[in-house]
Amino acid sequence: MRLLCVLAALLLAACAAPQTRALMESHAGRPSPVELTSVPFFPQTEHQCGPSALATVLGDSGIAVNPEALTPQVYLPGREGSLAIELIAATRRYERVAWRIPPTISAALAEIASGKPVLFLQNRSFAFAPLWHYAVLVGYDLERREVILRSGPLAREIMSLDTFEHTWARSDYWAVVVTKPDELPDFVSENEAMQQGLALEKGQHLNSAHQLYARMVQRWPDDDPARFGLANTAYALGYGASAEAQWRQLLDSPKPLLPVFYNLGQYLLEQGRRSEAKAILQRARTLWPVDRRLDPLENDLQNQRP
Repeated sequence: MRLLCVLAALLLAACAAPQTRALMESHAGRPSPVELTSVPFFPQTEHQCGPSALATVLGDSGIAVNPEALTPQVYLPGREGSLAIELIAATRRYERVAWRIPPTISAALAEIASGKPVLFLQNRSFAFAPLWHYAVLVGYDLERREVILRSGPLAREIMSLDTFEHTWARSDYWAVVVTKPDELPDFVSENEAMQQGLALEKGQHLNSAHQLYARMVQRWPDDDPARFGLANTAYALGYGASAEAQWRQLLDSPKPLLPVFYNLGQYLLEQGRRSEAKAILQRARTLWPVDRRLDPLENDLQNQRP
């Protein structure tokens, strides 16, 4: 297998990769060289490339955890490795978010230039005999046409850009950056951010979800689902007045959401503000006259004495 890997590397290095070629033709203005020397390093032991790579990017984000603690969470003995979905789920358990970057060399180097290490998956062998490996990109040097990796037992593995692209391409350019929940990378779409927020909520990471929704509302003020998530997590965290303010802002949305009226009505009832809750229900009934989802609020209003 060692001979196969060496042969594969030689063949890969022999042919120029298209993204690398385009990058080298138009890299004016891009800072180079760049190396994130403060990114931690965890030498990989057997079957630990996933846990080691994840510990590296989590450590850079401020979470001190070693690969041994991560191995039971992400390592699948039957596959003798880790799946990307397990790495992402483990990231959430530590109140962090893993964002998949655009599938380009340029995007990966841009993250390095901005100070973010990139966890990526590569196939270091042939397609018919894959050797999957997680590593962390921490630097590059365009003059030398090289990248710098935290990989396996090496704190500074030097690899040619062409080989990096070829081996990375075989994973469909799978790579992520890990951030705190109140950080929102420029390349992230509203839909992707919403999916991450919902996943955090589902995992009961309410404070993290709340922070992410707040950043989403800041970037996309007209994103009603994000504002609704912000209101709901505020309520769950005990910030009732803040939740009410967000729900009320959604009442006049061009595309009103029934759960907004329901949640606000129930909150007002909890606060003993029955007349206000009744007014909210009446507004809701003009929009959804026969929707049964409003029945519990209507029943609660009838059962609560004026």
